[in-house]
Amino acid sequence: MDIWPYSVDLGRDYEVEESDVALDTFETAQKERLWTRPMIQWSPDIVTNDKDPRKLKISRALIGTYGAGQLYLRSRYPNVRVVGHILAPFADTTGGSFDRSRISNRSCPILVPEDEIGTLVVAIGYEVPPEHAFEWTKVFFEHIEAERYVLLGSFGITEYQSADADMENVSPPLLRGLDTLHQLPNEIQHLESPNIASGVIAAALAHCIARRQHATALLSLEESSMGSSVATIETLTALHEGLNRIAGQAAKLGVDVLAQQLREHLRLGHGKTLLYI
Repeated sequence: MDIWPYSVDLGRDYEVEESDVALDTFETAQKERLWTRPMIQWSPDIVTNDKDPRKLKISRALIGTYGAGQLYLRSRYPNVRVVGHILAPFADTTGGSFDRSRISNRSCPILVPEDEIGTLVVAIGYEVPPEHAFEWTKVFFEHIEAERYVLLGSFGITEYQSADADMENVSPPLLRGLDTLHQLPNEIQHLESPNIASGVIAAALAHCIARRQHATALLSLEESSMGSSVATIETLTALHEGLNRIAGQAAKLGVDVLAQQLREHLRLGHGKTLLYI
């Protein structure tokens, strides 16, 4: 049984509600001091859907949440084009750079991988507070439409309740998943009750359930060190293998190459220092 932290009323017309929302541009919001919700800053050369100039259509959208999810996506896709940023007042973000070599590790860039046509990558480099998760997700879906959404995140070992009575046997790599259409591959175990998804991942899943859209969440177990959760190479390896599983393809990138790209990413100062490789 899935436990969702957001209730869903299927009787409401969400599409009509969303079409009535008029977003100010980043510059106007700053000038008028009306910047009270997240917003998207597109690259000047981005091409959007002709029917709705605010919305970008794509085959697959990958969203990596703050921590392991974001770090994994930034490392897996080093060769990208920056097409936008999701700015958030609670994260104290400002306009982002469209030069991939100058992306701040506290930003949330929207990236297009050069070697994967039809894929959009959103790497959240700041922590979205639970009380702002719904509004962040709402802004994302107002501007980006995909045939499938993949959400990548992690959970601490102290938060996880395993069916295995002996928790000493629980350690990374360990991956759990949720799917709005119940189409998880057999190799990926469903997130057991009473564990729940939270934050941006929970809000995005609830959004997609209400609209019968396909979204998959992959959650990888983190290590615990001195009272804090720490992403390790095993944590990211589980996300790597899970993403390849749901894509129905063999890994294009070996784990050893992924580890090297992680080291390079950290050396350039773009990632978290709490990573053991």
